[in-house]
Amino acid sequence: MFYVTMTDTFFSGWGKAEGKINKHIVVCDTLDQAYGIYKAATERPEMRHCNYTDKKPRYSSGRYIVTESHVSELGEVWTKYIPEQHRPPREARQ
Repeated sequence: MFYVTMTDTFFSGWGKAEGKINKHIVVCDTLDQAYGIYKAATERPEMRHCNYTDKKPRYSSGRYIVTESHVSELGEVWTKYIPEQHRPPREARQ
């Protein structure tokens, strides 16, 4: 497993994340998937502090609110940089 982490500046500081930093984690099955998601995240203006790792990230619940999704749940805007042979099946993507 690989994990892509990012700070979502749009959702940080209000709503469920009031007073907290919103961290989003995308769980990937391959390194190619992780790098593709990482590359897409770095292009999005609301995403900051993008990283990928093979260690499951942990964040303090007092400072962060964490959301998590699997690469198979993401659409084309997120998966466009993943080589076709490493993309989840189309029917699995939203």
